[in-house]
Amino acid sequence: MARQKSDEKRSAILQAAIRVIDRQGLGAATAKIAAEAGVSNGSLFTYFPTKADLLNDLYLEIKSDMAGELMQGLPDDGPFQDRLRHAWGNWMDWASAHPARRHAMAQLMVSDEISAATRAKADAIAAPLGAFLDEIRTGGPLRDMPIGLAMRLIDGVVTATMDAVLAEPAKAPALRAAGFDAFWRLVRG
Repeated sequence: MARQKSDEKRSAILQAAIRVIDRQGLGAATAKIAAEAGVSNGSLFTYFPTKADLLNDLYLEIKSDMAGELMQGLPDDGPFQDRLRHAWGNWMDWASAHPARRHAMAQLMVSDEISAATRAKADAIAAPLGAFLDEIRTGGPLRDMPIGLAMRLIDGVVTATMDAVLAEPAKAPALRAAGFDAFWRLVRG
């Protein structure tokens, strides 16, 4: 008879994966992740049959969390700059509160282990965020740019600002404001 899976144990494995990937990268051994979670390596594989399954589930978990936080309280209407500033603040708050998640996500986003199906599922989960990002792109100088390049440019400004804020937390308000100003110029010219 198969053992009942525990949501708590699954969550512990995912949280451990975030911490281990943050420290050691995607090449970290599953045994390290299992040890960090306080489970046997065999238990890890009960929840995630392969390391790729673990990484794909982790990608979905972080992407969903990040998108939900970014869209939290975002008004449906009003001046676009105000809506964008609200989303920017949410994004900065999420990154400041979850640096290990952010670092793990940066690695997962460029990993060949994340399947096209998982990426599509994450896009569907984050559809409101995707629509908002498309609105950012289409209303300004990025409108004629391939979406992949436009999103990488946007991510570059966001990442640079997050890195600066995390490196100098005492200057966070000024850095966040300067980052938003650069972001606004990028997306609205």
